[in-house]
Amino acid sequence: MNKSYIDLHMHSLYSDDGEFTPTRLVEMCHEAWVKIMAIADHNWVKAIDEAKKKAEELKKENPHTEISIEVLI
Repeated sequence: MNKSYIDLHMHSLYSDDGEFTPTRLVEMCHEAWVKIMAIADHNWVKAIDEAKKKAEELKKENPHTEISIEVLI
C-alpha cells in the first residue's frame, strides 16, 4: 500500500513549544510517510532554510510561520 499523509502544523525548536531541529522534523515526516508538511514556528522564519535544504533532498516541504499581531483601536 502506498501511504501518503499531510501535516500542516508543527513547530521546530525555534518555537517555545518545539523540540526538534527543522532537519529532524523533515526526516521524521519522511520516515512517517508524510509527503506534505509545514513548519509553523511562532513568529520565526529561522527554520525555513534548514528545512528546505533537507526537504529538497527528500522531495517535500512547505514552510510557514505563525505571526502574532496586536490590533490597537
